[in-house]
Amino acid sequence: YGLVTLHRREHAGVLARNIAEGLLEARRREKLPLVIVRHPNEEVSRPFCAMFEGLEGVRVIPPVSYPEMLWLVRNARIVVTDSGGLQEESSAMGVPVGIVRYVTDRSEAVDAGCARLLGVEPRSVCEGLVSMLQDIDKGEVLALSRTIFGDGNASQRALEALLERWPV
Repeated sequence: YGLVTLHRREHAGVLARNIAEGLLEARRREKLPLVIVRHPNEEVSRPFCAMFEGLEGVRVIPPVSYPEMLWLVRNARIVVTDSGGLQEESSAMGVPVGIVRYVTDRSEAVDAGCARLLGVEPRSVCEGLVSMLQDIDKGEVLALSRTIFGDGNASQRALEALLERWPV
């Protein structure tokens, strides 16, 4: 399944509808089941999710806890999001990310091939997502680098540097 969540205020209204239209067409072309997590930001999620309610092969679910979201990410074929945090977490778990934005502050994931910017227009979202799914199927997409955002030891290195500078 594709895991989808939106929360950015700038995606409210027309842009949420554009993204939804692109996702609907990509889903139709690729026969991709979707799990859409309704983000607590109702301004964005309510109109977006309304387009998907009741569609076969689509589950719109209420907001989930952090551990539940990680489980959903881990088991997804692809994640489609505007969330910077999910870009990092998905990449770290080896799950490709379609970013529904024009730019991202997590460019490491795009540079490493773990993520692609899809934009927010229906055609760009659809074409980008279809291309990603086809590349995933061919095994051609995404150098699934699990350490592009670090190796998880930054706090230990910071502590060592502080203790070296100011011994206890």
